[in-house]
Amino acid sequence: MQDVEQLVYWYSGLYLQPQHFQSIDLHHSFMLARTRQLSQPHYQGYYECRINEDLLKEDTVRIEKIKAVLSSGYYIEYPGNCVVQDKCLTNLRGTDTSIVNLWLALKRFNSAHKNVSSANDKRCSTRWVSSDDESNMRNVYHDSQDTDITRIRYDIQIITDEEKNNTTDMEYLPLTRIIHNNNTLCIDNECSFPAMRLSANSKLRDRIAEIYSDIEFYKNKLKAYRYTERTVSDGHLYDLLILCAINKILPLLSSFIKEDAVHPWLYYIALCQFAGEISAYQNSVFSDTRIVDLSYNHYDQISCFSNLQY
Repeated sequence: MQDVEQLVYWYSGLYLQPQHFQSIDLHHSFMLARTRQLSQPHYQGYYECRINEDLLKEDTVRIEKIKAVLSSGYYIEYPGNCVVQDKCLTNLRGTDTSIVNLWLALKRFNSAHKNVSSANDKRCSTRWVSSDDESNMRNVYHDSQDTDITRIRYDIQIITDEEKNNTTDMEYLPLTRIIHNNNTLCIDNECSFPAMRLSANSKLRDRIAEIYSDIEFYKNKLKAYRYTERTVSDGHLYDLLILCAINKILPLLSSFIKEDAVHPWLYYIALCQFAGEISAYQNSVFSDTRIVDLSYNHYDQISCFSNLQY
């Protein structure tokens, strides 16, 4: 915590300056961001992300809506507390570049430099930009005269890998991957941004639903042995134990799927536990199961679940 982010000492007779209120803002923002960082593993990512795919035909990347937490723990929302400029990719025309990774970038807070600039001032990037016009605000606690308020918003930029390598003092969050083919742009369906809930990424949600359906299918298949077999040979015992493992994991996954706020990481560790349990019977039903890396990669979630599935 920097000095400017610490609590202000209020006392009688204090002559108020803008710095007092700035410090209070910074303190509360820092404490809230720090709470997000410590609340759970893999806290950075998107709660919602929508990109206008129609504008890709015009070589332009436009964000329609985002709700995300940066690696610093700060929350951004568009439209809301930030501005995001469109990204023009016309420079890809006539080049051999086939894949472009895009990132969200935000200038880090620096108490030794200017942190706010005007929306029309493009000489340098800052953490915040002030609104062009003051907005009228009424006294929401009491009946009194309205006043004009100038707001500031986070200045979010969309940058490429090359631009990322040439910038300093910024924090980044992966956005998407663009495929450039035959002078047209499209979003790479194999690329997944770090999602904080299933509704943020339809491809990830579909993959988890597919895994759930596969497990449910095997459950119904194994249930038949309970009524057709009366012996307790080794093979049938393995089937029974696997069925018990499936009956434990399905209600948990079903509850997770119904709760949109559940982090994908929780789905993953539950499935890893299930995979570890049934791997004890690999000499029987799962003798052909291949060995895969089951470590969780928050920035490549779809591949993680694909490894578990197959």
